[in-house]
Amino acid sequence: MKERIGQQTGIGRQNSEFISKISLKIRNHYIRHFEFNWGDERHLGYLSILANKLVPIKKSKNEILHAGDISLTPFISDKFDIIEIWDMMPFEEFNLYQNNFISAFIFASYIPPALSADIIVAHTEESKKIFLSFFGDKEVYVIPAGIDTDFFRIMPNIVKESRSVLAIAAGYPQENLVNLVKGCGESGNVILRIIGDRLDANERKKLFSIASKYKDLALIFIGYVSDEKLREYYNFSSVYCSASFKEGFGLTPVEAMACGTVPVLSKIDPHIDTAWQRGIFFNPKKPDEIADSLNMAFDYDIVDRIQLRESALEYSWSKVIPKWLSLYESLGVDIK
Repeated sequence: MKERIGQQTGIGRQNSEFISKISLKIRNHYIRHFEFNWGDERHLGYLSILANKLVPIKKSKNEILHAGDISLTPFISDKFDIIEIWDMMPFEEFNLYQNNFISAFIFASYIPPALSADIIVAHTEESKKIFLSFFGDKEVYVIPAGIDTDFFRIMPNIVKESRSVLAIAAGYPQENLVNLVKGCGESGNVILRIIGDRLDANERKKLFSIASKYKDLALIFIGYVSDEKLREYYNFSSVYCSASFKEGFGLTPVEAMACGTVPVLSKIDPHIDTAWQRGIFFNPKKPDEIADSLNMAFDYDIVDRIQLRESALEYSWSKVIPKWLSLYESLGVDIK
């Protein structure tokens, strides 16, 4: 069996799955989705914007121009039919993200397409509220993100490892990895695995230095893994933990719940929206609260794994796709 191509942050995977599923339901139209690649880099970035100005990419007849993320919008010349908004952190955290002229230019280039798009879709009420605070009185629809609950599932042949914590890091400043490591250290006798290949050597060195102060903490950087391996880690770990200060949508906690793993999460709106009934929440500024929440989660009864999965099924594609189809019909798309 060929392994699925993984996207550790979840958004890339979500977009790919969405395109494959929605295309089967549409008649006489098609969706264009862009992914720019250059060697090992996922996006051409600045070069793509320059190339688009010189040779604009235009949409054709009966094409639905749907940006799975606002960051794709500078690459296309035509007005977008739909733009998805995952978060507004580059605008909220101006000093962190727009720290030089070029990055400020890139983020500024998102604004005209967002203002001219026919439809804006946010994945949480919080993201909608923040978008409107920046871009004014524009109609914004809220449709939750979807996950493949057929793929992300409980694997009964995998035995959970005692007192192990799984985290996924994309290298963004709001991920709060320092306090996550401190919280795991204060919890005592913990194995913390961090998946993701975007942390640079200096960041890893800093986190190892913090971890070394706790004699019972094992910190392991996994790097990139396939979706199959990610599913194994979800099933194998005692808990999934995110200490983020901000998120657009809690995709990875939902994937963890689909695999029957309890999410231990910072108490922020996107996490509360997706895991309120099943998650354990903490103040992300307080490592001692992270430690207490982890210890509570380690005592989680194994029989509750089924209930965790049932909560995640609310975000299965079978629940989410009909909401998108209704929106596409409003654009005159013929649904099969």
